[in-house]
Amino acid sequence: MMTLYTLDISSLTMEVLRARALHEGLVTLVERAAQWRHPLSAKHLLCGALLQRRCCTLETGIALQDQHFMVNRHGKPQLEGHEGWHFNKAHSGDWVVVATSDAPLGVDVERVKAAPLAVARRFFSPEEIQLLSTAEDAHRDRLFYQLWTAKEAYLKYLGIGIKYGLDRFSVCLLGADRFEVDDPRGTGCHLHHLLLGDDYQVALCAQEEHPVRLQAVDPATMNPGNLR
Repeated sequence: MMTLYTLDISSLTMEVLRARALHEGLVTLVERAAQWRHPLSAKHLLCGALLQRRCCTLETGIALQDQHFMVNRHGKPQLEGHEGWHFNKAHSGDWVVVATSDAPLGVDVERVKAAPLAVARRFFSPEEIQLLSTAEDAHRDRLFYQLWTAKEAYLKYLGIGIKYGLDRFSVCLLGADRFEVDDPRGTGCHLHHLLLGDDYQVALCAQEEHPVRLQAVDPATMNPGNLR
């Protein structure tokens, strides 16, 4: 089974997040966040790390002070010494999400807005561009973000990053919001799509077709006084 932890960060302030991060000993992370030009990006950075650590404690029982994370050569984070616990995180606007499983996975979230078709022409495969061009106007924006999040989640599932090439594989519509990845290199996976709130599109990519358990995280748990 996969679990998708979702955190609405709209009510959280940077003061609360900095205090929580310092309580957990994340001094370097707080210093990094202070250097970011865009406040929302700094907020995403802190919330992503804090939620990741909370999920680790909930699922592995490892205390916050005993958690050590590393990154592979492509930059994908892993829990040191616990290769059987897999996680991936993403953020957009008011949401930060962490997906967990006992097998490799990837997740992406994006706010649905007017589809940037110029981006599609640059990064999408010919098949995906054709799919978008024939879509009804009312569905084109959401379809774009279904494709985009699926592509990002697939690359994160592979753990090799965007340099793999977004246009070297296609996300195909099977019908009724069901999609699959068509990759000439033959990497098999399963895609899951869901909506978060009214206008955020989420895609998960995993090795097996496991059910997805949704777990909303109370923003109050980010308070520095709540270290459970």
